[in-house]
Amino acid sequence: MMSVSGMMSMSGMTSVGRTTSKARAAAPTALRLVVVAALASCTPSADGPAVGPSDEFATADSIVDDWVSSDRVAGASLVVLEQGQTVHTHTGGVLQRYRFGEGQYPSSDGVSPRGIVPASDSVPVTGETLYDLASVTKVLATTMAVMILADRGLLDLDAPLSDLLPDYESSGRDEITTRHLLTHTSGLPQWWPVYYHAEDRDAAWEWLRRQDPTWPVGAERHY
Repeated sequence: MMSVSGMMSMSGMTSVGRTTSKARAAAPTALRLVVVAALASCTPSADGPAVGPSDEFATADSIVDDWVSSDRVAGASLVVLEQGQTVHTHTGGVLQRYRFGEGQYPSSDGVSPRGIVPASDSVPVTGETLYDLASVTKVLATTMAVMILADRGLLDLDAPLSDLLPDYESSGRDEITTRHLLTHTSGLPQWWPVYYHAEDRDAAWEWLRRQDPTWPVGAERHY
């Protein structure tokens, strides 16, 4: 049985902020569906992996190339497996096509324009590229782990974060709970470019623990 894994870097589309969150979520899924449909048109060969009408996997490769060249995704890595063995790989594009910087959008203070600019040091996608699963981890890792801890009585969803994280210094430390975080009602901004403020886990926490809520805790849902 053949399976296909398509992994897309969407950083080139999302550098403008959360306004493109729907596009970020939809584009990889759409690309996967199109590529899978192309691979489905291939027929098994008695002597090897699936072979398409013209050239094996050429259609799927061309779809990936088209999405990259048209700037719909920054980069992509296509991997085809058959019985656990890799039978085809195809990559294209870069990890990040744009970055924050001086750009075409005026800043709130009207002094220096802010926006997105082409990244001059982008890293090409290769067969060894590892992708951040991003929001997928919220469901498959974080939520599952929290529910297990809560079910075992090891975590109180309504306890303030100050009980769990004594060094959390945000102004909402005594109001924000794990339940607020799970339901996106903590009042904290829905997205931060933390990678511009930290290079490792410890540095990221050092920056995050001092960020204050933007909205009243529990009053609004932001994702």
